[in-house]
Amino acid sequence: MNKRTVLKIESAVNKINNGNYGTEDLELLLTNLRFYVGHDTFTRELGDFINHSEGKTKGTLHDAIAYMFYRMLFFTNYQMEDSPALSEDTIFPYYFKKFLTLALKRRSIYENVNSKLGITRDQACNIFKKLLPDNVQGKLNKDFCTSKNLTLVSECIGLLAPGSEIDAE
Repeated sequence: MNKRTVLKIESAVNKINNGNYGTEDLELLLTNLRFYVGHDTFTRELGDFINHSEGKTKGTLHDAIAYMFYRMLFFTNYQMEDSPALSEDTIFPYYFKKFLTLALKRRSIYENVNSKLGITRDQACNIFKKLLPDNVQGKLNKDFCTSKNLTLVSECIGLLAPGSEIDAE
């Protein structure tokens, strides 16, 4: 860390400690610290977001917001009373592949799927990639409709249902 950066960070920290700071001090602190913390940390993500907020389409915060949005869509479309049942012949919504892939990033969902089916997160994501349509509505790819692949999709859907063992996350 160069001397100028150290002085900026120290100044911002001193202002925060004294209770005499503004948003610009927080921005300065986070955008300068982001290079010196772990790559997948909240501080890094927040600093990157502040510094490059225009057109933000990836990262931990983006994924968390997208997951919650897709979960709400999924709930209103498929888990409310009188909702259509999902099956091999269902026309799946455009967001379904991304939704299941984001769900697997959640530790409890991944651990549950891994313990029941014995597959890794990457293996599951590859199955979703081949089985489900990509950002368009569509049916499952029949070439990949094996019992194991359909069980994976079914398990994930079951874990995402309201009242499931991990619903409280």
